[in-house]
Amino acid sequence: MKLPFQIMLYFAGFGLLFGLLSVFGTGRTLETFITDRELKQGSLISQIIVKSISRDTINGDIIPARDTLKSLVDKHDLIHYAFITDFDGRLFAHTFPGQFPAQLAELKDISGGRYLTLAPQGIKILQDSYPLIPGMEARLNVGLNQTGNLSFIKNVKTRIVEISAVVALFGLAIAYVFCRRICRPLEKLTNHIRAYGRGELQEKVTIDKRTLEVSQLANEFNQMIDQRGKAEELSLRLGRIMDQSFNEIFIFDAETYRFIQVNQGALNNLGYSMEEMTHLTAQGIKPKVTPEQFDNMVEPLRTGEKQMIVFETVHKRKDSTMYPVEVRLQLMHDENPPIFVAVIQDITLRKKAEQELENHRNHLEHLVNERTAELKETSEQLLHSEKLAATGKLAASFAHEFNNPLYGVTNVLEEVKDGVTMDTDYQNLVDIGIKESHRMAGLIRNLQDFHRPTSGMLIPFNIHEAIHDMTLLLGKKLSQRNVDLEMNLADDMPKIAAVPDQIKQVVLNILQNAEEATPDRGTITVSTEVRDSTIKLHIRDTGPGISPENIKKVFDPFFTTKSAVKGTGLGLSISYGIIKTHGGNIDIQSAPGEGTTMSITLPIYRNGHEDT
Repeated sequence: MKLPFQIMLYFAGFGLLFGLLSVFGTGRTLETFITDRELKQGSLISQIIVKSISRDTINGDIIPARDTLKSLVDKHDLIHYAFITDFDGRLFAHTFPGQFPAQLAELKDISGGRYLTLAPQGIKILQDSYPLIPGMEARLNVGLNQTGNLSFIKNVKTRIVEISAVVALFGLAIAYVFCRRICRPLEKLTNHIRAYGRGELQEKVTIDKRTLEVSQLANEFNQMIDQRGKAEELSLRLGRIMDQSFNEIFIFDAETYRFIQVNQGALNNLGYSMEEMTHLTAQGIKPKVTPEQFDNMVEPLRTGEKQMIVFETVHKRKDSTMYPVEVRLQLMHDENPPIFVAVIQDITLRKKAEQELENHRNHLEHLVNERTAELKETSEQLLHSEKLAATGKLAASFAHEFNNPLYGVTNVLEEVKDGVTMDTDYQNLVDIGIKESHRMAGLIRNLQDFHRPTSGMLIPFNIHEAIHDMTLLLGKKLSQRNVDLEMNLADDMPKIAAVPDQIKQVVLNILQNAEEATPDRGTITVSTEVRDSTIKLHIRDTGPGISPENIKKVFDPFFTTKSAVKGTGLGLSISYGIIKTHGGNIDIQSAPGEGTTMSITLPIYRNGHEDT
């Protein structure tokens, strides 16, 4: 319905409503006034009655109480009936000529100030009640005849309705004039507002300024258009900034943690729609943070201890994949209700870079440790080579000087043994002297070999030949001690460039050391392998092993843990020199109680080797 018709109806309705309210208000006022007046008059009469019948009621004298009650009621036209209830709330006496009306007996509430129609006469009654004794159940109940009063009130209401009809017609005339002056500008403004609501209006509304209020309303509407346009433009800019941000931006309720707004970057990364996000909470996408932990984290924001907290956690996507994030969280107290604003940065690449950096650092540390170990080993080998060189020079200086005198002593002792008859004791002493002379000569020869470790020509040589020959020499001794000899030799072993006698000497020295270290019923294992451009020989025993402080000295000249009778400490030193001369390496692994493994590495033979 259009506004002019509405206004005319409003005016007409106002007139009618005025009449109805007047009827209702006047009627209620008259009823209240008459009721109060009647109740006051009835109260005065009732007080007289109460004084007259209180004693009879207390004594239980029904007939005197009834007669007194009836005589007093007959004197007053206002009172139509009266009845008394005793201290138990039961009917005691009444003024009705016959039985007590069932209509009154069935009433649950007979308190004062209540209107009712008494059948069958249809008399309008105002019911009132007064206590015989304050605080007791015994009461005097009276019915005040209101038929005349109500008829007067009805006539007054009829007059008011007639006046209201005249007012309504006058209101319609005023409404018509008002609509001509006010409604047309309002209708024009309304049409502009509707068009603006549909997004169709771009221009401002113009209203005749003769109607000041409507003109002001139009101006306010135009200002609203300007402000709303600016707000929409700002909102669009902020929305574009949020959606174009590479970071995830979340806005969620400070109490329920339920998401209110999420930018497009977060939706793309998590894989949810905006509708789905509004059903999730900030805790729901953080599987590694419990609700209690999250409450504890945001507590400094609630108390104002901190303005922002920064922490790292993991977000869970819709497809259950996870990715690391850095969270910057703030609490907006001024919003109603308060909200959290979280700016999230996906730190997958950063974590990957950190992990790669850590791996690179560990790799560099490993390389440094390897290079340090190699440098240490090279330094030790250089030191050992210097020791060997010094020993060789020492051997060269005194081997010749000792050899000739020793040879002469040995010849003299042999001549004495062959040409002189001696007691057995002296004969034994001469034998010991000859034996020790030969041992000393062997020692001098070892020293000379140590000084000149390579005295032959390098030829292609299969190291398995040296292994077979040397194990054959030791076979009987090993079997006597029940020492097992295990052979794990590689197939198709390539040859090496070697001086065979020297390689056999090295193998024999190491096998002898292994045999001497291995207890009875122990095991010696000999194995070979081909690795890259080298061959490797491993000789392992089940002996007591070598302590860490001695393992660095095993290749030093004259170092031995054996007695002087069993060894001179030159065997491994000479072997070391021979292997180095052949371009190889000799290594030892041992620990107390775990046996010892000697490993020899030699280059595979290639054409073009020169004599050494």
